[in-house]
Amino acid sequence: MRFKRKSPYAHLLPNYDEYFIGLKDRSALASVLRASGWDGDLSFLGGHILTINGQIVGGWARSLKKETTVVELKLLTKLSDNERRAVAGEVRRFGKFLGMPTVLA
Repeated sequence: MRFKRKSPYAHLLPNYDEYFIGLKDRSALASVLRASGWDGDLSFLGGHILTINGQIVGGWARSLKKETTVVELKLLTKLSDNERRAVAGEVRRFGKFLGMPTVLA
């Protein structure tokens, strides 16, 4: 039996989100990073974590402009086109939550 691969899903997690902070051992969340050869400290991400399919792939920050929110990514791995679309969808969802236009820098 073959399973169709589902589209990737992205999450912009805020600092102190329990998905990341609530775990003593976070190694399972960074297996994609380790597989790509990355072996560093996540503290420079500033606490806001970007995940794809539950795996940390970078961080993010937002800045408020006059009537727009700009989301900037700090990627630690290269994203596929499907992953980029998933992130763009998450940024749109974030904009709806904020009730204002939100763009990905």
